[in-house]
Amino acid sequence: ADFNLREQALPVLSAAGIRYRSGKALVPFRLTGQTPELRPVVNWYFKLPEMRQVVSEHVDNIARDPRTREVTVTTEREFLVPPIIYIKNELEDDYRAIADQLPAHSFLAAEKGKQSFGLEFADFNLREQALPVLSAAGIRYRSGKALVPFRLTGASPATSTGESRPRTWKTLRA
Repeated sequence: ADFNLREQALPVLSAAGIRYRSGKALVPFRLTGQTPELRPVVNWYFKLPEMRQVVSEHVDNIARDPRTREVTVTTEREFLVPPIIYIKNELEDDYRAIADQLPAHSFLAAEKGKQSFGLEFADFNLREQALPVLSAAGIRYRSGKALVPFRLTGASPATSTGESRPRTWKTLRA
């Protein structure tokens, strides 16, 4: 498969293999005495949500293996559900007042004994578009678990050779 990876160059402070945000003070690292330095890095974004079916098949396979702990399977399956936002039941009227302003979604009634109902979206981007609408209406919410793009950070041949072509899984293996 040819998985597109989006790259983005960002400055990162690095010393002794530890990464710092750019705003941190440049003081010597306590163990080595090295002063962190600003280095360009490339971030590749693996589009994990597009691989939901492959990941789901993998989880099904490991679930059949008696050596796999149940907690591993349960935890991995938690991330395979569609993107959901949870809202406390007492805010349902507030939600209904602005429901038509949200991107396409399905209403999930609260399960018996649960304190929140859900809004299920077809993809992560639609869920993210709903958040500012809910916030503007003063509706408190929490996001459920979801597959999101996975970031890989590191030095790349592109940074040393000046290469500017888009990176793909195939070109990274070459």
